[in-house]
Amino acid sequence: MIHIRTISTGKWYLPVLLLLLFVVTACEKSGTGGPTAAEKIAEGWTAFEAGDITAALGLFNEAVSINPVNAEAHHGRGWARLLRGELSQAQSSFNSANTNGLTGVDADAGLAFVYRDLPDFNQAISNARSVLTSSSSWSFSHRTSVDWRDLRLVIAQCSYRLGEANFDDAQAELDLLDPDNGLDDTDSGTWVVDGITYDTYAEALLMALEALESAIGG
Repeated sequence: MIHIRTISTGKWYLPVLLLLLFVVTACEKSGTGGPTAAEKIAEGWTAFEAGDITAALGLFNEAVSINPVNAEAHHGRGWARLLRGELSQAQSSFNSANTNGLTGVDADAGLAFVYRDLPDFNQAISNARSVLTSSSSWSFSHRTSVDWRDLRLVIAQCSYRLGEANFDDAQAELDLLDPDNGLDDTDSGTWVVDGITYDTYAEALLMALEALESAIGG
């Protein structure tokens, strides 16, 4: 609150009051004259959904500049950075979104993809399972082709990459995503993917996961 002290000389009172009112009005306008963070975020998601990821990132960056603690601005920046392959920056943005109170599991889903590619396979699996536990039919509202199937594929891929001791987990996810894959680690006659027979179960499992990734897209 601004306190105005009355000046005893009457002829000075009005000019001083008008000056103070001008200063207050100018300050108010400077704080509200530009776009809001919410407006920039909305524009950012529009660009994102249209496939212009670079423009989306710029808009989310502007939103963060306007309001550094806006969780949705950090969240959008995380997805844009992820799709640009800026993994460490995406990780930081998703973590900032969660720290600043983002609701839902979208940032954790984004982190599952980040950790898969950094790589940090155990953390990727943990994030993916956490999202699926919360929402078994999860899909990303701003790109609905990215959904629960991609997260199960993350679990399968990372389990495979953790080595033979985790092949059963990879196979379990493969069976959920492609029940007709037919692979059996004890039967070499089943080590066939897309008409090609492989010498080892490990090779066949890897090829099946790669074929599944191509089929799912996302």
